[in-house]
Amino acid sequence: MLKTRPQLLEFILNMLSNLWFSSIMSWEGINGQFTIIRPEQAAHVWGDRNGRRNMTYQTFSRALRYYYHKKVLSKIRGQNYTYKFDFQQLERHYGYRDMHAKNFVLQQIREK
Repeated sequence: MLKTRPQLLEFILNMLSNLWFSSIMSWEGINGQFTIIRPEQAAHVWGDRNGRRNMTYQTFSRALRYYYHKKVLSKIRGQNYTYKFDFQQLERHYGYRDMHAKNFVLQQIREK
């Protein structure tokens, strides 16, 4: 999936799978739901990675909304900065596989 620059979904999945970034965003359970704990810092890290140093959460969240119409990602209503991946749609549109297992393993690591 990687082209010249990383895709936003790939960036988010990498951040969620790396415990180093668990203070910025983390999984909430095993159903694909995650929370961005420090939204401005998440946007800043994405901006650095993407060559846009003045990235704000407003711009970052606008980019996230691009994935709503593909039903790959949805916003959890009533919860700030909380989103949910649809793993079937993620696999269908982008070829990701075994995300349920990966999510489960990450949750088990965090509970220890």
